[in-house]
Amino acid sequence: MQTNLVLTGPGRSGTTFFAHLLSKSNHVCGNSQWDFYFHNPYLSGLAWRVKSLLPGKLSPSILEDYTYWNKYAKKFGINTEFESDQILDCRRYLSTLIRMSNKTHFTIKITGCHRKSFFDELFSGNYLVLDINRHPVKVIGSYAKQRWGLKNNANKFNKMSIEERTLFYSELYLRNYYYNGQFSKENTLKIKFEDYLENKEKTLTDIQNFTGIKDLKKIKMPNSPINEGNRVNEQLIDKRLAHKLLIEPIKQFGYE
Repeated sequence: MQTNLVLTGPGRSGTTFFAHLLSKSNHVCGNSQWDFYFHNPYLSGLAWRVKSLLPGKLSPSILEDYTYWNKYAKKFGINTEFESDQILDCRRYLSTLIRMSNKTHFTIKITGCHRKSFFDELFSGNYLVLDINRHPVKVIGSYAKQRWGLKNNANKFNKMSIEERTLFYSELYLRNYYYNGQFSKENTLKIKFEDYLENKEKTLTDIQNFTGIKDLKKIKMPNSPINEGNRVNEQLIDKRLAHKLLIEPIKQFGYE
């Protein structure tokens, strides 16, 4: 029986790390670099089936590919209305990929505003959610360090005061936080990245029990997958203001 997983959470929270971890399982497939370059479900599914034989960059890894999703959902916005033929075409593509891969778990990685309505239609509401989180102040510190949303406008970024920058990135974080809250609580497992760093075995056991992926605890990953943003640069954001603005998710995720 196929299980559909949506791997989500704010960007810079560890979603890419967990996507790489899930990609190492013998039971998981998903959209990968093969879809990005070839957009052929037969090739992509076959790559997952023989991934242990493929070297380095050819071995498929779950990818956040907006180019792929935009084919079926246009701008892939929060309130996009989807045409039935788009959903059917996407289902056909994914069903072929999954059949060719011979895997039991199909995983989508999508950060930021998660497009719940699209996945509700695509999977007929039958999917599980892994919601990855990290301390919100550290997340927006990482946003600021990478100039998220302003990578092509360095002049605007540099002219911002620390307070303006803190407000800008806190609003970005909260927008995604409220959208993620729309997922069904019964079908969602919330993971704190800090918990993984503190107790990998327990975190992997929790994910394994929730998803039914049987070999997660056997997978070996780097000891320190995320360092960037652990120390918030106080020249980029105001930590006290950020804490005040982000107090709701800070409390909800148990950081206080």
